[in-house]
Amino acid sequence: GNEAKNFSKSDLFPNAKPEILRMIFMRVLQSMYGIRVEHFYTMPVTFETAYPQIFEGFLPIGNLFVNMERFFPICRVNDFEIADIMHPKANKTVRFLSGILNFLYFCDSRREVYLEIQSVHKTAMEKEQQLQVAIQDATRKLEKMDIVPADQEVEFKELSQEIQELQHKLNQEYRQKTVCVLTRVHVIST
Repeated sequence: GNEAKNFSKSDLFPNAKPEILRMIFMRVLQSMYGIRVEHFYTMPVTFETAYPQIFEGFLPIGNLFVNMERFFPICRVNDFEIADIMHPKANKTVRFLSGILNFLYFCDSRREVYLEIQSVHKTAMEKEQQLQVAIQDATRKLEKMDIVPADQEVEFKELSQEIQELQHKLNQEYRQKTVCVLTRVHVIST
């Protein structure tokens, strides 16, 4: 954000300023998880106390610590402590920021791959949808081809009946001839 314009190397090296480091951590959490600034100043619902005013000064640091403690293992940083927010050391701060930057670069590179895969998938889905529409059209055309037009339906039924009658006659003649042949074979064999 606009705060980045006011940063200088002396804010982080040789002695990191805790408020600058907290602001960087908050911005990272905002960009990665969408955590709003108000969240850092809000008392957790699961925490009950008779005097919440006692925690007002510590609440942003405590919430920041809890969220960063969850975030840093993703960045392959496993030795984050609350003292790193309260009294940051230069070497650890460099390692923390390096871990965050490496993770952000990794996310960007994976995002590009993901968007490419998503684009290919979207294209494939559109192609599949076009093919489904083409299949439905072809099916409708086939059904229309199977349907006999109304003006030809009477003629079609007559032809169908004639074909059935002819087929019936052929079957009868075949049976008669088969019976004749079998009787001759039977007579000859006896």
